[in-house]
Amino acid sequence: MKTINIKIIAIFLLFLLFQKANAQNHLNLDGANDYARVTSYAALQGATGVTVEAWINANAWKTPIYKGTVISSGNNIGQNNGFDLRAAENGTAEFNVSIAGTWVTATSSPMMQLGTWYHVAGVYSGDSIMVYINGILRGLTIYSGGMVPSTGFVNIGECPGWSGRTFSGKIDEVRFWNYGRTQSQITSTICTALTGTEPGLVGYWKMDANTGTTACINSVAGGNNGLLINTTLATVWASGDYFCTLSAPDVGASTLVAPISNFNLTNSEQVSVNISNYSSNPISGFPVSYQVGNNTPVTETVSASVPPFGSYVYNFTQTADLSAFQNYSVKAYSGLAGDVSTANDTIIKTVSNFAAGTNFGINFDGIDDKIIINNAAALNPTAAMTVEAWINATTWKNSISGGSILAKDVDAPNRGYVLRCGNNGSIQFMISDNGSWKAASSSSVMLTNRWYHIAGVFDGSNVLLYINGELIATTPATSLSPSPVDLIIGDNPTWNGRAFNGVIDEVRIWNIARSQNDIASNMTTSFNGSEPGLVNYFKMDEGLGNAIITDLTTGGNNGTLTNFALNNAWVSGNEQIMNDVTVIGMESPNNLIAFAGASRIKVKIKNTGFNSLSLIPVSYAINNGPTFIDTVTATLQPNETFTLSFNKVEDLSTLNSATYSVSSLLTNDADLRNNNATSTLTKPANGNTLVAVNNVQHDFAGNGQTRFADVIFPEGPEKWSQVIMHISVNCPTTGCDPWDQPAKISIFKNGQRI
Repeated sequence: MKTINIKIIAIFLLFLLFQKANAQNHLNLDGANDYARVTSYAALQGATGVTVEAWINANAWKTPIYKGTVISSGNNIGQNNGFDLRAAENGTAEFNVSIAGTWVTATSSPMMQLGTWYHVAGVYSGDSIMVYINGILRGLTIYSGGMVPSTGFVNIGECPGWSGRTFSGKIDEVRFWNYGRTQSQITSTICTALTGTEPGLVGYWKMDANTGTTACINSVAGGNNGLLINTTLATVWASGDYFCTLSAPDVGASTLVAPISNFNLTNSEQVSVNISNYSSNPISGFPVSYQVGNNTPVTETVSASVPPFGSYVYNFTQTADLSAFQNYSVKAYSGLAGDVSTANDTIIKTVSNFAAGTNFGINFDGIDDKIIINNAAALNPTAAMTVEAWINATTWKNSISGGSILAKDVDAPNRGYVLRCGNNGSIQFMISDNGSWKAASSSSVMLTNRWYHIAGVFDGSNVLLYINGELIATTPATSLSPSPVDLIIGDNPTWNGRAFNGVIDEVRIWNIARSQNDIASNMTTSFNGSEPGLVNYFKMDEGLGNAIITDLTTGGNNGTLTNFALNNAWVSGNEQIMNDVTVIGMESPNNLIAFAGASRIKVKIKNTGFNSLSLIPVSYAINNGPTFIDTVTATLQPNETFTLSFNKVEDLSTLNSATYSVSSLLTNDADLRNNNATSTLTKPANGNTLVAVNNVQHDFAGNGQTRFADVIFPEGPEKWSQVIMHISVNCPTTGCDPWDQPAKISIFKNGQRI
């Protein structure tokens, strides 16, 4: 009997060991300093191509995007080298590769959600950088050259070259291939485990170790295991594999194939839409619709099978009437029952029926479209200059440097100038001043799919930036170094991956510093090209099919459209929104006085249209309670701001927090996206402290080099008698990085430094 018991126990123990050996786990990184380090080996040093993959599930998104490292060998020892696959910035994925020592990136739009598993992949194929989310190409940058491999560590969850760029969340199934995989290759293994012997697979960390283990086992023979750094072994290994939802039904309208903008569109235009299948199963028999403006939607059924991760062009049998000379908003959308992601179901595109004399603009795809103007002396003013353009962005690149509007900048040494945008609607004009870059930058004030007039000025003493004729920023500068490179519209002559996505119109370059009055008065004026100081002028009205834009000045520095699909390049040009009010935010009360007793609400609004406006209704509500409306009776000129003090008095002394919702209610407001603002106030624990900024790290790439923070003080002295400010400037806990530099702190009151 004793012998039988021992055999049973032995079998039971063997069963437990088998279960342990086949545990399905994943890494759970705290986002502070957890990561896994892999000592680099020869197979990880490919130069012609690479693919890195991982499943991720974020607990928090860091900002800017380079802060969220998934897997990286990125370094800058000797020169830029390695790669970075990262996820951050409200759910954006990015693959960053050193090509011949230059960082080149492919970036997705923000689409991933917290608490959800996603497969991310970065690919360099020798001629392009790509980033995939769930097997779908979401970012592409065309670039050729050899990779510069890094001989240092390959880190999972942290960047080896710049500390403090840790991922917060779960990471599983990390794979490293020595070639650029195709989409079909990625999707064929996206939800399945590998053996470790697949051709080209040179690193494979399944993350299936058990609690207490310090190693991430590499399933590829001869590869190095990952060593956990700074982790708590009891919590870093979490039970369960990644959760692949790609078998769930998910289709969407990805592209409007037809109609396209043209002259003389008819009353029977073919409508075609590209349907994408974002799942691992074929899908058929679902409704798809299109709608022109506010007309009745047209709904038909896609009977064909859309292949897994593939696409299908559906041609509607019912045509559309686009015969009037105007712009049409065409919406196409799928209606699959049980679709797990409705965010990708709909696409909206403007289609224009052009009449003779149409004001055109040029639409840039944000990938490789650009206009090249050969270098000329007239394009290199040194004493003073002004650059102008109308822009309408489809999307913003993550960094303010990401969207080049007009660029002639070059490094080693720094020379030239650039007008650029990004960072959720920021604009920047930058020049080289004796080898140092000097820039005037805005905050994130612009919207997508809206026209803005942008102007950058160098007057010999300052760099100045204007939006719609309003002076936004000024930075001291004393010189402008000429640049030997070509002038590029819509991209950058030196740094690839900085292409503008949207429409550009009316580009002007002057060798004089135009005044604010000159800029504001002539934003909407067409010139003949002979105006004093105007050295380059593109009206961009050549129209469909043209590959050349004509310089109307005597310089004759024409531009050549490069990489464009000419049938899609020409669209309707700039147009002004005449009536528009923006709610900038709440000026009062603040955390100190909101809960101390009776207080009035003050709201700042701005006339962001081109007409004068008055009798503007503005409303507020607290904690979704009753709405109170007051009216701005003053007449606001374009770009003028006004602070409305509501007549009603609020007493929130019994509350600990309050959320204020403010709205402008102008009847004929043409853009409703900027009409609302929300502010949440919390009663301070000590009752007398206002925080301007706290633990804000210098953010070179994302927001430029200037940060502002407004603090609202109580209106009268009866509630305070002394203001004590505590200022401490130190490196973050993770240490200073190479971009950290001396800074200046200034305090302003009513716009004046004190």
